[in-house]
Amino acid sequence: MRNARKQDFEFFGFKGKGLFWTASVVLALVVAVPAGALWAQGPVHELYNEDSAKYVRTSFTPNDPLYTGGQSGNTYGQWHLNGNNGYSHINVAGAWANDYTGTGVTIGIVDDCFETAHPDLAPNYVAGVSWDFGQNDSDPNPVYSADQHGISVAGVAAGRGGNGVGITGVAPHASLAGLRCSFGPDQTEQMFVDATLHRTDVIKVKNHSYGIAASYVSNPTIVTANRTAAAAGCVNVRAAGNDSANANAKTAQADRTAIAVAALGANGVAASYSNFGANVFVTAPSNGGGPGITTTDRTGSSGYGGITGHPDYTNAFGGTSSASPTVAGTVALILQANSNLDVRGVKHVLANTSVKVDTGHSAWQTNGAGYEFNPYYGFGLIDATAAVNYALSYAGPAAEVSFGTGQQTVNQTIPDAGSAVSRTFTITDTNRLESIELDIGLSSNAYWGDYDILLTSPSGTTSKLGYGLTTGQGDSTTWEFSSAEFWGENPNGQWTVSVQDIWAGYTGTWNSFEFTGYAEAPEPATMSLLAIGGLALLRRRRRKAA
Repeated sequence: MRNARKQDFEFFGFKGKGLFWTASVVLALVVAVPAGALWAQGPVHELYNEDSAKYVRTSFTPNDPLYTGGQSGNTYGQWHLNGNNGYSHINVAGAWANDYTGTGVTIGIVDDCFETAHPDLAPNYVAGVSWDFGQNDSDPNPVYSADQHGISVAGVAAGRGGNGVGITGVAPHASLAGLRCSFGPDQTEQMFVDATLHRTDVIKVKNHSYGIAASYVSNPTIVTANRTAAAAGCVNVRAAGNDSANANAKTAQADRTAIAVAALGANGVAASYSNFGANVFVTAPSNGGGPGITTTDRTGSSGYGGITGHPDYTNAFGGTSSASPTVAGTVALILQANSNLDVRGVKHVLANTSVKVDTGHSAWQTNGAGYEFNPYYGFGLIDATAAVNYALSYAGPAAEVSFGTGQQTVNQTIPDAGSAVSRTFTITDTNRLESIELDIGLSSNAYWGDYDILLTSPSGTTSKLGYGLTTGQGDSTTWEFSSAEFWGENPNGQWTVSVQDIWAGYTGTWNSFEFTGYAEAPEPATMSLLAIGGLALLRRRRRKAA
């Protein structure tokens, strides 16, 4: 035994004397190397003497006739998934090839209806968590003749793929819950609140392809519902809107706990109708600059129609109504890959994997943390395969921390069609930003649609929150904007907020502002391999000295 202590040991290239050294190195590797990192370098082939014993995932390949295209009235098929004719697409085939199809994840379709017997929706339909909030019963099927929108939305997100029928959704094996809200005369706001909160224990993704057309109309109950659902682990995906207006002037879309989605035309540029703003997180393909989206349609003679020989499907769907469920389906793939992620985790995945498009667009800006952002595209076009691959090895964000200014009084007249009024403030926190909120208070005679409202960070990143383009006064003297444009930045230092009236006719007063930053707390420091090895040697020497 005495001779054994003098024997040299070698472990992964490290040489030392004694069993204690070897144990120290092993401990160092366990502590310093993240779980799975060694395997991420590739399998150790020497451990497998028989390659035939390895197992691989099965691959999902759509065999659905409308997926590939070539049919009368459906020349390009589901181009937003497969890139037919070179059109913009979400690169989902790689995720499918590894069998990430949404299995085990339920998507709630909050919309005007859901058709439970549709041949491409019925296999994924889950009756037990579905509900009609207009009729107050468990049947989400169409009630009014105009009820059809939700059927097409559902097909985009999770139409049954691989069944040789019609189309495939982004998440073809995800479960679907129909959460019907009336778009008829019996509509109430409470329906949408209840649908947002419904069964968040099971429904982990909800799609909302609707919104309020008017700008600056307050809707605090839906914001509360968003945040309550997010806290329960449900990811709410919301269409940015089709008004060619500021999505940050829409209450539900401006809420930082939702994912606001803009529409990218088939030609790779922002769809002319799509809303934009600092709150837009990503973009996804839809109609504009090319063909429409092929998806499920209301069966029979009702619906959008358009495909010869396939009356229960349409190729005429679009808008941010289609872009949003494309993202919701992708979120289902992400959650299948990593069920531990919440909306913050999903946002980190999307921010790190989305693809810059329309690279010549003047609004692209690289922020102080190196992220590229554009209010027309957010972090860019979603890449489903990259998102799934990132989620597989991503542990999720650290705890969220918040900090801010509290309400600051301004009480200054804003010159009518004149120069900007600015205020500065200092933030001392150093945690990496995710989102920010900026509450602006104006006098009752101020006209929201007149103002450009800008926020500049210590890193020099300027985010445009209010646009002097938006018509409509709204019903509030205080508005809460959000922005993801400072993602990853260190907030420490001086910030500047400015308000400028760019249209003549109204003279208002800027009453107040309040800034709140939401950031990722730092991870606990991990001792390095060399530090732990050095500590082991120090302890050994101390024992000898003793």
